[in-house]
Amino acid sequence: MRNAFLVQVFILVTFFVANASCRQVNNIRIVENGKANYVIVLPTQPDPIETQAAQILQQYLQKVSGARLDIKNTARSVSSNSIVLIKDKKSNLADDGFIISTTTNNLTIKGGQRKGLLYGVYSFLEKYLGCKMYAGDCYYIPQHPTITLNSNIILKQEPAFSYRTEFFREMSSTPEYPNWHKLFNVYNWQTHAYEYEDWGLFVHTFETLVPQAQYFNQHPEYFALVNGKRVPTQLCLSNPDVFNVLVSNLKKEMAKKPTAKYWSVSQNDNFDYCHCDKCTQINNQEGGPQGSIVTFVNKVAALFPDKVISTLAYQYSRAAPKKTRPLPNVNIVLCYQVDRITSIASDKASASFRLDLDNWLKLTNNIMIWDYVVQYTNVLSPYPNLHLLKPDIQYFQQKGVKMMFEQGWSKGEFSELRAYLISQLLWNPGIDDDVVINDFLNGYYGNAAASIRKYIDQVESQFRKSGLSLQLFGNLNDAQNSYLSFALLKQYSQYFDQAEASVKDDPVLLDRVKTARLAVDYVFLETAKTSVAASNKLNINNQTSKMVKAIPAAQDAAMNTPEVLKARLDSFINTCRKAKITELSISGKDVNTYKKEFLELLNR
Repeated sequence: MRNAFLVQVFILVTFFVANASCRQVNNIRIVENGKANYVIVLPTQPDPIETQAAQILQQYLQKVSGARLDIKNTARSVSSNSIVLIKDKKSNLADDGFIISTTTNNLTIKGGQRKGLLYGVYSFLEKYLGCKMYAGDCYYIPQHPTITLNSNIILKQEPAFSYRTEFFREMSSTPEYPNWHKLFNVYNWQTHAYEYEDWGLFVHTFETLVPQAQYFNQHPEYFALVNGKRVPTQLCLSNPDVFNVLVSNLKKEMAKKPTAKYWSVSQNDNFDYCHCDKCTQINNQEGGPQGSIVTFVNKVAALFPDKVISTLAYQYSRAAPKKTRPLPNVNIVLCYQVDRITSIASDKASASFRLDLDNWLKLTNNIMIWDYVVQYTNVLSPYPNLHLLKPDIQYFQQKGVKMMFEQGWSKGEFSELRAYLISQLLWNPGIDDDVVINDFLNGYYGNAAASIRKYIDQVESQFRKSGLSLQLFGNLNDAQNSYLSFALLKQYSQYFDQAEASVKDDPVLLDRVKTARLAVDYVFLETAKTSVAASNKLNINNQTSKMVKAIPAAQDAAMNTPEVLKARLDSFINTCRKAKITELSISGKDVNTYKKEFLELLNR
């Protein structure tokens, strides 16, 4: 029995050893000790994306290893020791999707018909070489004189959303940022203007297509009837002459950008839509103002079957029409503009939005969500929504939405972190957002990462306890009595004291930490303004109009010392200027005006 048992053990061990040997993975060595073993191979006549992808790969392989790989064009079968870059001609991949694969002799990156190949190259650099781009001015490029890969790699990725973009300064920091992060461009580096990739006109275009300066005096009937009077706020969409003028001007715009796919025919940014009898009749039949809009836009779209005519479902037009279905080439930009406490899927204040989205989805699947992710009246103030970004984006993915636009702010609180995290989530909403946040903090803030993470977690924890809503266009009054109280501001400041101390010998990292600290400094100064205004019985603006009888800040000697406040104000303004932060709110208040008004208050 014992011998039989030993034989069985021997056979079992032999099986596992042999099986493991059969599964042994061979490695391919792209570069060895700074010397290239491989070449980059392109088709004989590569298109611009294939050429760009090859140049990017060549550039970063050299940065990592020191070796410059040759780029060759060939129509013949690929020989060994090749990195093959090619677009998928069979349409088996999403336009922005890609496949990275290796054999015993070759590496192949195949991409979809749009930018899939370029995105595949950047993903290869990140996943297999460890390269990172955290912000326009922050890269991590490891040094490896030898680059070795497994010979059995098969990685396929396709985006959760076919259209993905965001509005932060990082998007215009360098042409590489949107490509690295797999986003559609919002900035044209040739014209140095904000122009949205694949769009000819982008939202609020009634004024562009039927400008009031050109038409209102001669044809007031082209414009909205409000309270019995024609006003140049919106268009009268039931007027056939308006349709003819708009289409004529739209054709002229299309001639300027013949390759653009999306053309917005959409309301101006105000609430004063037309109440004439004909527009009102259509709107009554459709259950709201969107009725006349979709009816009008459908007529426009019918004339341009090879284009997508986009319109807004925004503010007064957010609800879907009851009867009229948008044509297949009509795109609905549905705006989520709600002050809420938690994620969209369960937030009570978002119930009407969820209903509107469901109603639109019954009519069309050609929908882009326009989401708002900062507080626009206080762009530097802490806005603890990082924990909501993932579930919100997952909600839209689960609903079948295919296009996403996340509106941030040029430069505000944690703009770089938000831009980085959102870009990752728009590609794959299933990622571990905590891992991504920590990766960014370590890469961007270095040794200060741990302290800044504690600050982020504490602010978000205190916000959850407060029961308050995140307001897009609100003020700081309620927050100053809860998660942005003076007592907590002092605690938050301690985290930043620790963060600054940990990078005091690195000027670049120290500047980044000081820029992040502006969020706390801003609320501190706003709290001081409220305290001074209350003590002087002043009402200086909407931000400080709420008179508070007992503010902890008012009892702090440092807060009551004009010299200390002026010093903190100077430090705040100087840091803003160094970080190229010019505006503090969507209203356009700049840092110079802020300083001037603050000093005037102190001197009263």
